[in-house]
Amino acid sequence: MNALNRYTSFPGRVSRILMLGLICVVVLAGCADAETGDEPTENDVEAAENLSALDSEFVQIPFENAFARVYRIDLPPGDSILAHDAGPRVVYSMGTYSLAFETNGEASERSFEGGAVHAHDAGVHSVSNMSDSLASYVVFERIGEVDSVDSGDASTLDEVDIPDRSVHEVLLTNDAFTVHRISLVPGDELPEHFGYDRVVFALSDYTVTLTNPEDGSSMERSYEAGDVHDHEAGLHRVENTGSTPADYLVVAFKP
Repeated sequence: MNALNRYTSFPGRVSRILMLGLICVVVLAGCADAETGDEPTENDVEAAENLSALDSEFVQIPFENAFARVYRIDLPPGDSILAHDAGPRVVYSMGTYSLAFETNGEASERSFEGGAVHAHDAGVHSVSNMSDSLASYVVFERIGEVDSVDSGDASTLDEVDIPDRSVHEVLLTNDAFTVHRISLVPGDELPEHFGYDRVVFALSDYTVTLTNPEDGSSMERSYEAGDVHDHEAGLHRVENTGSTPADYLVVAFKP
């Protein structure tokens, strides 16, 4: 090779070396991005409009009306329910389990016992089952307003007396809800009382007779554990006319 050829080929070799160096820089940068995890996390994913919009196999909706939506959740160990928006709600635990929450960007973990009730404010959250057992619970979500009805001089459920062998306890009360648990033995009666718009969740199989004291009408109804029904605000009386204890929750939605 003559001197001219050696002189003119040198810039070409330099260009190739620079190009190879640039390629290496690009590849290394890509590897660094992969190692630091630039893929979207759960927090980056847009939250679902509500729990029903997730179409999760772990979620059932046994009841819905103008002001309430009821969810039955059965979440296996290690599984999660993705981020979703939700209104004010109360939750009844059907068993013992531990859940990890991420609520409006804040992480927490809580354990629950069967029969416990807790409340959540409106907001976005996700849920993961951190325990070794199935997390089964019922969610009573407020999705609309209820009518403001004057109770007049009538007693409320909190104020009436029931026979000693039956049970009435208030499990939770706040500005939006009051949750009552009733266990009415056969033949016993809840006396006449006023109730807000409410949702009733059956904890056992039972038969009761509901009487409207304003017009004297009555009807007998039978329910199975897990059934859900509602009552409009107003006066009524409840008698266990079946052969088994009537165990149920009353979730009152306050105006």
